[in-house]
Amino acid sequence: LSPVCLGSLRRAASINAEYMGILFVLCGGEEHQKQLKALLSRFCAGSIYKDFWMATQFVKAENLRTGRAINVGFEVIEQMLFKTGKVLYTIRLEEDLALVDNVMWIAVDTCHENGLLYFVVCACCDPLSTRREDYKFYASMSHQNCASSELIPSAMTHEITKQAIDWYEGRVGTRPRAIVVLRDDVSVPYEVHYQKEIGVLRSFGIPMLYLVVVKNHSFRIFTTPISGIVVDKEPTSFDSFSFYVQHTKDSRLTKYTVVIDELGVTQTQEQIRALYQLLYAMSHAYPPHKVGIKLPAICQWADHFATWLSEMISEELGGLSDMQFTDPHRPIMLDLRNILRSEHESPRFRMSSAASDGKPASISSIMQEN
Repeated sequence: LSPVCLGSLRRAASINAEYMGILFVLCGGEEHQKQLKALLSRFCAGSIYKDFWMATQFVKAENLRTGRAINVGFEVIEQMLFKTGKVLYTIRLEEDLALVDNVMWIAVDTCHENGLLYFVVCACCDPLSTRREDYKFYASMSHQNCASSELIPSAMTHEITKQAIDWYEGRVGTRPRAIVVLRDDVSVPYEVHYQKEIGVLRSFGIPMLYLVVVKNHSFRIFTTPISGIVVDKEPTSFDSFSFYVQHTKDSRLTKYTVVIDELGVTQTQEQIRALYQLLYAMSHAYPPHKVGIKLPAICQWADHFATWLSEMISEELGGLSDMQFTDPHRPIMLDLRNILRSEHESPRFRMSSAASDGKPASISSIMQEN
């Protein structure tokens, strides 16, 4: 697609303001479709024309030629309704849970692609919400050189947490009384988590529950899976409180390990059961519902956008400014160099996605410095 075609599409969408989304039907080979989707996704997310963004949905043409065409059509309509701000359904629990009211939930996920590491932090003000506006996303990327690189640098952790708390206060109207973190597992000891992330989170003075989530592990149940079962006690780790949740009958068990509990959740059986119930209910708050879901909705959103960002990178990108999206429902891209520089410079001298000489920084140079 040429800039002329994209400009024409933007003008057409601006004139017909009553349209709230664009549906693209992708044709051609797999690689061609991947390139088109990346370009059109950045276009509709507002990274090419900063004054324009719109909800978008993609469907492969071959999926409309199969026996599932009707089902695919209904799925596309459902996703478009959700992306244009409609609430498809709500989730209600039989009892009030302490970890829902005035608690900010945070999920962290990573994705590796072409030697780069993409991480996404998802914050939400209601863990059972199916409304897009109740979720906020922050992201960055760096070179993947070792396992510990999957941990967020301390300066970045502080900046993201600060912005997330400010967003929460603006959304809810009050400061969160507690923070619950669901952290995607990395191959480092939990002591390293303390040094890189947990210590920074605790500096905000808000009580915290920090759990490490393992999606792929060797533990199995050799019976017919039952949705909603929990395995704890003896099959889990001895040095930390761990448990497994079967979110759906078509998925693997998901392992959770409580690394730090400043809320006292693990002190009573009633609170532990309430945590199990909430995590299971959260897996159904990701519309539209997919078969085989094995994570709470906030973790699914973080995983989704980590993969989505990895698909956006292409050779024509000139810098992180090409990954800044005006769509408020897309991740906010953060540059660690600017965060570190801001500690030594006045905010009025801070430059967004620019090198120290004032020229645009390339993706490769940013990755090397990060």
